[in-house]
Amino acid sequence: MGAATRKRGDPRVLAWPVTLFILALATPPEASINAGGLRISAYRAVLMWNIVPCMSGLFTGKFGKIHIADYLMIFHSVWVVVALVKYAGLGQGMESGGIYFIEALGAYLVARCFLRNVTQFEAMCQLMVKVVTVMSGIAFVEAVTGQHFIREISRQILRGPPLPFIEPRMGLHRAYASFDHPILYGIFCASSFGLAFYVRPADKVKKIPWLRAGITVFACFFSLSAGAFSALGFQIALAGYDLATASIARRWSILGGIMGVIWSIISLSSNRSPVKVFLTYFTFSPGTGYNRIRIWEFGSAASMKHPILGIGLGDWERPSWMVSGSMDNFWLATAVRYGIPSMAALAGALIIVAVQIGITRYPSKQIAYCRTGWITCLVGLSVAGSTVHYWNALFCLFCFLMGSGVWMTTPEARRPPERPVKKLPTVTRATPVR
Repeated sequence: MGAATRKRGDPRVLAWPVTLFILALATPPEASINAGGLRISAYRAVLMWNIVPCMSGLFTGKFGKIHIADYLMIFHSVWVVVALVKYAGLGQGMESGGIYFIEALGAYLVARCFLRNVTQFEAMCQLMVKVVTVMSGIAFVEAVTGQHFIREISRQILRGPPLPFIEPRMGLHRAYASFDHPILYGIFCASSFGLAFYVRPADKVKKIPWLRAGITVFACFFSLSAGAFSALGFQIALAGYDLATASIARRWSILGGIMGVIWSIISLSSNRSPVKVFLTYFTFSPGTGYNRIRIWEFGSAASMKHPILGIGLGDWERPSWMVSGSMDNFWLATAVRYGIPSMAALAGALIIVAVQIGITRYPSKQIAYCRTGWITCLVGLSVAGSTVHYWNALFCLFCFLMGSGVWMTTPEARRPPERPVKKLPTVTRATPVR
C-alpha cells in the first residue's frame, strides 16, 4: 500500500496530533493569543486539545499497558501544581500549574500515545529534519544580515515587544528563526542530530544519512550557543565512538567505565568538582563559565533549603552582585522551583526508559538504530540541560522526545520483523488435445 493510499487510523501513518505539534513548535511566539491572562500559543493549543483524550486512552488501555515512566510523569506534573499552589495560592497556582501540567504531561502523552511503532517514529524524525532544513536556510540569512525575518514580520503583523539585542559572536548575528531565543533555536536543531543520523527506513538500514545529519549541524551552528553546541557535541562524540568501536564487544560498558575514570581523575586532581569543571569549559567566555558556577553553588544551596516543594516562581537567594535571576540549568531550576522530588521523577522517567531499551536485544536492526538515535538525542539534551534552561517550546519538545521512546519498551518492539511471503509461481496446466 503506498503512502498516498493510506487512510487515517492506519498504524503506519503519522498521527495528526504529532504532525501539528511539531509544526506548532516552529510557530513564532507572536502568533499566540491571550485568554484571561494566559498565553495560548500554537503548541499549547494542540496539547490542550489532546491531553484529555490521551489521558483517557492511556488509562483504558487504548495505547497499551501503562508504563512506570507514565506514572512518574504524572507524579512530576501533579507535584509541580501542588508546589505552585503552595507558592501562589489556589487561584494563581492552579493557573500557572495547569499550564505546566498541560505542557509537561501533554507533550509527553502526545508522543507516548501516538508514536506506537517504528514506522511512526521514523516519520516523526523525518518531519523534524524537514523543519530543521527549512530553518537552516532562514537562520543562515539571519546570521549574515542581522535581520530576524520571521520574528520581525510576525511582530509587525501580530504585534509584540521588540526583540532584545544579543551580542554577535564570531562575526555573525545569532539566529532566532521562529523561536523565543537563539539558544532555543539551537537546541531544537541539535536535538534532531541523533535522530537524523541513526533513524532510517528498512531499505536503507545499512546506509548512514550523512546529508541529513550534516544539515542539523549546519542549522545548529547559527544559534552560536554554547548550550546548543554542547548538546550537538555530545551526540557527535557518541556517534563517532559508535562507528569507531562497532566491532568491540561491551563497548558501551567500556565507555561508561572510561567516563567514570575521567570523573574520578578530575575529582582527585582538581580543586574543583567535575560539575564545575564542565560548567567552566563548555561556555563561550570565562565570564559566562564563572556565572554558571555561581548559579550551581547558590542554586544547589536554595534547593537544599527548600527540598520538598521548592520556592515556586519566587526569586532564589543569591548575592546582590548576581543581578540576573536567570538560572541557566534546567535540572537545577526544576529542583529549586518545584522541589527535588519533581526533578527526581522527571529524571527517573527518562533513565528508566533509557535503561530498559538500552539492555533490550531487538531482532530488528531498524528498531535497534531507533533505540541508539533516541538515546543519543536524549543524552545530548540532558547534558545540555545542565548549562541552559528549557522553557516554552523547548521544554515541550524535551517532554515530547522523552515520550517518543516508550514504544520501544513494548513486547511488540521485541518481536522478530515479519518477512514478506514469497508467492509461488502459478502453474498453468496445458489444455489436453483431443
